[in-house]
Amino acid sequence: MAVAGWGRVVFMLEGRCWFWVPIVAPILGGIVGCWGYKLLVQNHFLWLATLRTRSTSEDTRCLVSEEAQS
Repeated sequence: MAVAGWGRVVFMLEGRCWFWVPIVAPILGGIVGCWGYKLLVQNHFLWLATLRTRSTSEDTRCLVSEEAQS
């Protein structure tokens, strides 16, 4: 933006350095988004993960016949 003729106005407004906001904001947003997903979405599906790990061989059925295996 400074090359486009804006000068230092792009990086400093009223004496404050605003150039760091586009650098830091995506990093902080990613961290907050990750924790938000873990707290609001992932924790609600723990019951599904435990249900899948509890399946036994009695619950499943063989799709291949015994004749084809021999």
